[in-house]
Amino acid sequence: MHLVIGAVLGFILIVLILAAVAVGTEERQEYESSQIDSVAGIPDILLQAYVSAAEKLEEIHPDCTGLTWQVLAGIGREESDHAAGHTIDANGDTDPPIVGPTLDGTGAGNNWTPHHDTDDGRWDDDTEYDAAVGVTQLLPVWWAEHGMDGNGDGVADPHNVYDATLSSAVELCTSHPDHSVDFTDDEALYAALYRYNPWDTYVSNVLGNIKEYEAVGLEPAHDVPAEGSEQGHVAVEWALEKVGLPYVCLLYTS
Repeated sequence: MHLVIGAVLGFILIVLILAAVAVGTEERQEYESSQIDSVAGIPDILLQAYVSAAEKLEEIHPDCTGLTWQVLAGIGREESDHAAGHTIDANGDTDPPIVGPTLDGTGAGNNWTPHHDTDDGRWDDDTEYDAAVGVTQLLPVWWAEHGMDGNGDGVADPHNVYDATLSSAVELCTSHPDHSVDFTDDEALYAALYRYNPWDTYVSNVLGNIKEYEAVGLEPAHDVPAEGSEQGHVAVEWALEKVGLPYVCLLYTS
């Protein structure tokens, strides 16, 4: 009888240990998977668009891996200062539309080659020259072929931040001949940004923005230690103290 009860109590102690560890693990996972709520200087809707676009790229192009929201935010900051001076509604539409300098070859935005109109003024309201459009500043001629519907409303619109950010993510990927980019590789990232805008100063500025956002201290949703909860530690310590002690039978048999 004592052996049986001892085995049962031993099993209970093991269960307690595993349960305590599970509590700590569950809370640790909650800490690690807590969502990004806000980043200073980035409208919340736009931050959601950056995050969503980075997550969707690998689904669309499996050979383009490692893209993060910080890369897209680095571009968005350089291109439009995160839609500064514009409002963004819940659907992601910007008001007024974001239209860059006229690309008439006079040097605006380091552009020295005229880009004559390709969209009949549809996106940039200019029927003589093109201008980059949207929060991440894509050219109308590119948009006509590759624009993406990022928010699932059935329309690909560069003046919608979900559409614009996903389209920029795709551009960073598909501008490589093999549609294959490892964005965690510094050289590959630099090359992708240079293809996006072939200007060393631009790439340097974007990389600086990326590093700044990578250093942002994002607080967890709950104050939970990375190695598990205090309750979990206490339970484990108590259970371990009992291991090896003699068991006392509290059952009486007739």
